[in-house]
Amino acid sequence: MRCAADPRQTSLFDPGERMFSKTVVKFLRSGWAGLFRQQLLALMPARELAEHFHPSQGAPTKELYSMAGLIFLKEYCNLRQVG
Repeated sequence: MRCAADPRQTSLFDPGERMFSKTVVKFLRSGWAGLFRQQLLALMPARELAEHFHPSQGAPTKELYSMAGLIFLKEYCNLRQVG
């Protein structure tokens, strides 16, 4: 089963605002994490990943935009799996 939320849709309440100070939230939004969330996440190939999953049967996938972004960061930082 496919699970993909539109990354351009914002939350009514941002959970980070309750966990962090206003300074930290501002820093996160203005740094690379904010750029990634606002611009790059929408460009991730979630639709292409979704083609490999049945639309209604099977276990639900993780959120596909987040997984595509995670794979991008893994490759960009040249991280290797240990084990």
